[in-house]
Amino acid sequence: MNLNQALHFFLIFLCSGYLAVNAQQKDYTKTIEDIIPVTSEEDFNKTVSLFNTLTVEGNFNSILWDESFLVLFEQASNWAEKNSSTSNYLQSQYMLLMYYDNHLQNEEVIQIAEQLLEYPEFLETKNSAFAYQALYNSYERLGFFRQQIEILDQLIFLNKKYNYPVRPKTYENYYDLGKIYYNLEQYRLARLNFKKQGIIFENSQDYIRSASMLNNIALTFRLEKQNDSALYYHRIAIEKLKQQKNKDPFFSTDYQQHFENVIKFNIAYLKSRAGNFVGAEEIYKAELASSKLVKEPRITREAYYKLANLYFSKEDYALAKIYIDSTIL
Repeated sequence: MNLNQALHFFLIFLCSGYLAVNAQQKDYTKTIEDIIPVTSEEDFNKTVSLFNTLTVEGNFNSILWDESFLVLFEQASNWAEKNSSTSNYLQSQYMLLMYYDNHLQNEEVIQIAEQLLEYPEFLETKNSAFAYQALYNSYERLGFFRQQIEILDQLIFLNKKYNYPVRPKTYENYYDLGKIYYNLEQYRLARLNFKKQGIIFENSQDYIRSASMLNNIALTFRLEKQNDSALYYHRIAIEKLKQQKNKDPFFSTDYQQHFENVIKFNIAYLKSRAGNFVGAEEIYKAELASSKLVKEPRITREAYYKLANLYFSKEDYALAKIYIDSTIL
């Protein structure tokens, strides 16, 4: 899928509250320095404690973890492999897995997750649900749709077993199937599954995710060049999102605002294809900023691309070049 075809698809399991990157990393620097090198059980336990603090309330992706964490987790892993129990070794590998998931390093995620999930004792921990979700996301980013389907039932089972730590209770497999059909360009089947999942969210008064399904339905129409239908579903997605009053445990305020920016971007893009560029620059820049804030590089890249096209259409070639160069993240 090239940048012209890339779509602003709302991904739903990522954020639980944004924290300022520099402040967060500065707080941990001295703690990491005091632990390294990891040469004892005490050092290892301090590493696990720090990891647990970093990931409180499932907050794996709210900041970009500094590389000093990788050094620490690698040392903990090396020590555990040589000196400790299987459970400590599995914990050390899990910490590495979460670091690579935070950095969207798909190959490393897949390698570690697939190894961890071979251990029956690891599957008896809540960490296994997070490992499956990380693996599932990496398969999706790489386009490994068959592998996604193969692990979906186990992911849903573990999420339910451990009281829904990685996705809300209202999720059936319709959403996942919709995404897979979408990526396979079977848009009618994608719509069918998004609509089924959307009804479940609507009945649960989960308006953020109901809006998400409406946005996704709009995208299927957009790819079929049914722009009127696409605009209709984008607009009702905006209205549905406004109905959400309760705070969502899986979303930060920043991420909810980002989602609204995503939908507005999609509407502005469709209008621009009909020659209406009114307000587009402001909307594109708002989505560019929020995509950086919540760490969605694919959307950041497309925002740069669309801004480049916008400035090119205005014959501002210098700005167009700056933005097109910025797509190489």
